[in-house]
Amino acid sequence: MNTYENEVAFTRTGETFHELSNMSGGFPLLINNFRIPTCENLFQALKFPDYPELQRQLLSQQSPMGARALSNRQENKTRIRSDWKEIQMEVMAFCIRAKLIWNWVGFGNRLREAADREILDNSSKTDTFWGVVPTSNGQQRGENHLGVLLMGLRDEYLSEDNEVLHLLTPPNLGLKLGGEELKVVDRRKFLTRFGTHKTETVNQMWPYRVDHTTESVSGTVEVRKEAAVIV
Repeated sequence: MNTYENEVAFTRTGETFHELSNMSGGFPLLINNFRIPTCENLFQALKFPDYPELQRQLLSQQSPMGARALSNRQENKTRIRSDWKEIQMEVMAFCIRAKLIWNWVGFGNRLREAADREILDNSSKTDTFWGVVPTSNGQQRGENHLGVLLMGLRDEYLSEDNEVLHLLTPPNLGLKLGGEELKVVDRRKFLTRFGTHKTETVNQMWPYRVDHTTESVSGTVEVRKEAAVIV
């Protein structure tokens, strides 16, 4: 992670602001009753709405790099929805909002610490769409779309009315997971109890718990009071 007065540039893992990366572990999600290891797993799985078994394989990858590699296999490239390039920005925005709603304190605090600074995705040496890459003259080039989306989310999180982020509504794009349309995630009652934009330090929150039979990444299993997210 490189920090200057007006910017934060994050890499994949191991440095102070690596939590901003989609590859960062420790920020699991719960979408359509699937417990998902990282934001990257979700993003890759949403490329394949018509292939629920492939989605399950992607969601079960404990390594986000493993999920990306599986998604990029030659035999899977033809299965990606045809309009992916047109919708990928909206899908990414949904994924990072999902990361926040399930990790309000841990991920939110990192966004807070990057307040008033430009966020740069510096996690790839070649990706100039989602991030930036160094040039031979010591500058950086790239569209930095992930960084821009994170800055937008940070500004919402720090705003006076960030309670809107307690409700996650999927974009109207026909997104599916496990053969079903994405469901709304409503954590308004839970998150309102434990902190708002004015809370500098939020006390430990009890993790969200599931008390019913749910379909996991490996099939249908019974989950009793499983801690879905550690915040």
